[in-house]
Amino acid sequence: MSKPALLFQATIDGIKFEIDLEAADGYCDDPVQNGRPQIKLSAGFKRDRKSLEILIHEMLHASNWGKTEKTVDRTAKDVARVLWRLYKPR
Repeated sequence: MSKPALLFQATIDGIKFEIDLEAADGYCDDPVQNGRPQIKLSAGFKRDRKSLEILIHEMLHASNWGKTEKTVDRTAKDVARVLWRLYKPR
């Protein structure tokens, strides 16, 4: 199995995460359980609204692992909607 493509590293709430592309629709390691936590995004990641929402969703998990999936999902959709309206490609 090939190694995921490392996009970059990002510090979220004081913890350094590796942001990788692989065959996942979005995943975030528990930063307490993993010494080198990763956020994994789809290998088909695009600069579209859905991908933005997935990235925000995983970053919310990274910043507050204790939040419920329902809360993270709702907040990610709300933030993505606002950011997309402000910054969407024209």
